[in-house]
Amino acid sequence: MKFLINVSHLANFYFFIQNLSEWHFSNIKPYNVFWEKTIGPFSEEEKEALSRFKTIRQNYPYENKTFDFDGFFYSQNDWFFGIKKHIKKSEYVDLNDIFHLFCNKFDKLYSLEKESLYKWQECLVDYLKDINDQQKIFEELSIIYSVISPPKNFRVNLYVLISAPGGMGGSADDESKRITLEVSRSSLQNLPQAAGNIWHEIIHIYFDKKHFRKLLNDYFGDDAEMIRVVNELTAAALFPGILGRKFFNNPKKETIYYRYVNKEQSEEILSLMQTYLYGRKPLDDIYIQRICEVLNKKAPHTVSV
Repeated sequence: MKFLINVSHLANFYFFIQNLSEWHFSNIKPYNVFWEKTIGPFSEEEKEALSRFKTIRQNYPYENKTFDFDGFFYSQNDWFFGIKKHIKKSEYVDLNDIFHLFCNKFDKLYSLEKESLYKWQECLVDYLKDINDQQKIFEELSIIYSVISPPKNFRVNLYVLISAPGGMGGSADDESKRITLEVSRSSLQNLPQAAGNIWHEIIHIYFDKKHFRKLLNDYFGDDAEMIRVVNELTAAALFPGILGRKFFNNPKKETIYYRYVNKEQSEEILSLMQTYLYGRKPLDDIYIQRICEVLNKKAPHTVSV
């Protein structure tokens, strides 16, 4: 597997605007608070522009994906002309106006983050090139997810993005094999944690796609929320969880996924995953049933995930 690690002005500009718009549950509000403190308050015109962006972006949800909306902003090509044929003319004009409106403010922020982004790029290139570690990780994940390892020419495009102090996040797009990592305000001492996050996303773009997602679909039917939650908890139990500690010496966290589980539930899920890893058993219906039993231990008012 090959990592192509990118620092892109446009990708970061897009990440900045879409996160500020809070169009999706995965947007990170503490980033927005920090950015506004750093570059100054947003005008009413800018707030209204973010509202318009939110409306446009929500017209093309991940769940009903007909084209890779985000991908145009991670491409080296001209996004403005690339996306034109996929969206309404009014949206196309609006997007151009919105990006022009935020140019100066974003450039002010980017000038503060750029040096860190390039340092992270350089360090990640060195840190992720250990082929022996790759093969050992592939072996563990191939067994647990019941899939063959990716081919040697499998390529992952990794984009290094702006963040806020104390924040480190990421995302993955299955089809484009694209991963993002938000780390500009993280210390380089957190490289092991970053590697754990990257491998968490690799699970999503390759390992969980076939056998395990089919199990989840068969088990939960149309319950997309539970499919997503159990899938996320499972990947988190591996990276940055058990395998993150094994291969990168990741620190043990209070919970594997604070949005969904408390400390006690986290420990139960990690223990269950440990049983499957030590037994070299692929994930199955019994595993999913056990995870559901753990989730159902929440108090009634916190059952909703």
